[in-house]
Amino acid sequence: LISLINSIISEKDKITNIILRTPYNLADYQSGKISFLDVKAEDEKGKWFNILIQVGEDLYFDNRSIHYIAKMITDQLSERMMFKRPNKTISINILDFNILESIDFHNTYKILNEKTLKDVDLPKLFEIHYIELQKFKKDYKDIVNSLDRWMTFFTKANELDEKHLPKQLSNDPHIVKAINTIDRMFDEEERSVYADRLQQQKDFESKIDSSNKKTR
Repeated sequence: LISLINSIISEKDKITNIILRTPYNLADYQSGKISFLDVKAEDEKGKWFNILIQVGEDLYFDNRSIHYIAKMITDQLSERMMFKRPNKTISINILDFNILESIDFHNTYKILNEKTLKDVDLPKLFEIHYIELQKFKKDYKDIVNSLDRWMTFFTKANELDEKHLPKQLSNDPHIVKAINTIDRMFDEEERSVYADRLQQQKDFESKIDSSNKKTR
């Protein structure tokens, strides 16, 4: 998790330790009861992180992500602390669908001065990252940094085997650890459940696409 976060945030925000604040039930996620994975954490300097992985398409996700980060900021305040500056909150949204017009797979939003396009005038209270996996098109030979490696992991995990990893991934111990973890977590029955759910998702997306074409 630390490696993933550090691959996304700026150099000055890099973390060395983190505490999970919201445990989640992986069994519910695997069985399809939920279509997103929501992890809240705090680093050693007090910065808050909300890491959300969304599988099912949600056209209003931009509104949801703003609601989530606003709630994390207000949760740090009380009536006695209303005028105390809350710690910086960073929202990381990893999406298996497209929601932004930008062609880049990673986009960052923060408060900027309209004239200077700088963020030095106000407290740096929040930062929102959107990562759209479907826009990540790099092949193994095009991988250049840690974020590329993590995006390759997210988009090609079903193709990866710890014994046959491309050198662009095998040189990163964090990626190797993530792949080993997946291999330990999923037995044959769980892989079957995953395959069935993946097929259901593809069938659903196909029906939506067909419906959209009929209404045009």
